[in-house]
Amino acid sequence: MAIPCAAPPPIHGFRVVAAGERFARVQWGHRKPWQTYQPFHYEIDWWSRDTRTNFLPTRLVLQAPTRSAILSNLDSKSNYSARILARSECGAAGMPIELNFATKSQEIHSAITRVMPHEVILITVVLLIWLGILYHFFKKYEKMTFVNPNRAFQEKQYEKVSGGHRDR
Repeated sequence: MAIPCAAPPPIHGFRVVAAGERFARVQWGHRKPWQTYQPFHYEIDWWSRDTRTNFLPTRLVLQAPTRSAILSNLDSKSNYSARILARSECGAAGMPIELNFATKSQEIHSAITRVMPHEVILITVVLLIWLGILYHFFKKYEKMTFVNPNRAFQEKQYEKVSGGHRDR
């Protein structure tokens, strides 16, 4: 006895739950429980609407119980279109649902832009230690006298002077 090829359940509520700089998380649901249908899978296609060239969309195939997916490797600050459809194992497809969304511009984590109070205190302590080291170094440097090595080892020449000898 052959089992008739039935269409998969209709999809509803296809939406973007979260969109970041390089990803978008999409979610969907069904009106009836998926167990009442023949085995099926989801096909999600997405493509950029900003590019002027025609290129094939990226496809993601997911098993039936899945109700969300993450679309990754997207360009930041770009417009995208996504289409989802359910397809049964025998080949029957449901009605596709299309969705348009945009990714965000570059996100900077607050830890990069915000300085915490304990960091300010640590930086101040380190700068004060270096200030003390440099102060003591220059105090010692003022008292140091340098010896010219060429002059230190010069041979002395003596002149004969009537009463003894004298350095030149």
